[in-house]
Amino acid sequence: MLIKLYEAYTVGDQYTDRHDRAIARTTLEKRERYVNPDNVVDVHLYTWPQNYLTEEASKRVGERFSRVITTRGDFIVCGSPTEVAEQLGTVSKELLKG
Repeated sequence: MLIKLYEAYTVGDQYTDRHDRAIARTTLEKRERYVNPDNVVDVHLYTWPQNYLTEEASKRVGERFSRVITTRGDFIVCGSPTEVAEQLGTVSKELLKG
């Protein structure tokens, strides 16, 4: 079964200000991503570098983000690690003996 998560990714842009200087900016976008919970290896908290995003995108950084690592790579999703793990159905309260 596939689970829908919302991937957060950055989009780079460049514009010229009134003094003809090239200014680079990065915005934060969201898109749907479907994940097989069986392929998830790790979910942990992710914080964006503050100087990496524009002021507009920095406002959204108040949201919680998680890095999801799968057997095929990793990506950033919206939500705290606990919220993402609950969506994936991988929250386990059992202790491993070993």
